[in-house]
Amino acid sequence: MRERYQWDVKAEWLVFLPGLVSGLHLTVRALTEAAEAVVIPNPIYPPFRAAARSAGRPQRLAPMRIADGRWCVDFAAAERCSALCTAVFLYFKRGRSQK
Repeated sequence: MRERYQWDVKAEWLVFLPGLVSGLHLTVRALTEAAEAVVIPNPIYPPFRAAARSAGRPQRLAPMRIADGRWCVDFAAAERCSALCTAVFLYFKRGRSQK
């Protein structure tokens, strides 16, 4: 993490899970209370929305944008979605697909 992202991560901060989907469900339940919204980019891999739905959390969909022929998170849109509520933003970036 240090070499690639310049992050100093302590070993005790890491939690290993069997996969992304279980991590999404755990994250939503661990970081939100029942009335708190989850901000989710849209379109996105369906389990992101399923994690919020199964936990009974309201969803705020933040529209993504296309840049250089690729879908990119519009962080300004995500911020607008979360401005009027307490929210957690679910986002996953794979590799170097976003600039």
